[in-house]
Amino acid sequence: MMVVVPRATYDLDSMTEALVQGKGEWVHERTLPLAEAGILKAQLMMGILYQLGIGVAQDGAEAVKWYRLAAEQDDALAWKNLGTLYLLGLAGVTVDKAEAHHCFSRAKALEIEQMAQEWLPDPTIH
Repeated sequence: MMVVVPRATYDLDSMTEALVQGKGEWVHERTLPLAEAGILKAQLMMGILYQLGIGVAQDGAEAVKWYRLAAEQDDALAWKNLGTLYLLGLAGVTVDKAEAHHCFSRAKALEIEQMAQEWLPDPTIH
C-alpha cells in the first residue's frame, strides 16, 4: 500500500527535535510511510535512523538504501552521508573509497549547481 502525501507535510526540523528528546521509535513510526511514499527529507531521516541505530537496530544496508533513494532525488546531504558510510565503513558498510569519491563528487556538483542557480543572473533577461 502506497501512501500519497503532499511534500510539505514532513517537517525535518521537528523530527530532529523529537530525536533530541529521545523519541527515536516515534520518529521512525511517523517517518517510514512518508519515506516509502518518496518524500526526500523522510528518506534522509530514515538513513540517519538506520545509520545511527536510533529507534531501530543499526543497519548499514538499510541506511545505504534510504540515503541512496534521497540522493537519487539530487539531495547533496544524502550524497555526503552516503559517501561518509563508504569512506569510513560506518554501521557495518564495507569501505569503498571509489564509491565514497563518487558520492562526494556528486554532492559537490549539486552544491555548485545550486549556488549557480542562486547567484547567477537569469540568462534570458537582457
